[in-house]
Amino acid sequence: VVIYFQALAVARDRFVQAVGLQFLITGVVWIGALVGHDVLDQEILTISSLAMIPSVLGMVAGQWLRGRLSQERFRTCVFAFLLLVGLNLIRKGLF
Repeated sequence: VVIYFQALAVARDRFVQAVGLQFLITGVVWIGALVGHDVLDQEILTISSLAMIPSVLGMVAGQWLRGRLSQERFRTCVFAFLLLVGLNLIRKGLF
């Protein structure tokens, strides 16, 4: 989805909004599936809740940074991030 929105050259604020909405919808469906299969227990919910702390801090930092980047610099950063993710997937596949 991220690559698709990048290919459409969506403006950075709209891009973040669209990707965030996609992750929200996917997350809600995923939680529903995990609950439906009795995979979520109290320990996992506690750990997941604690993991929200760095996630929220990262969102705040990203919002601050996004406001200081030009549209072109933002697109370059997203492409660099996607490249790193792709290289990591290749690394995991080889080793």
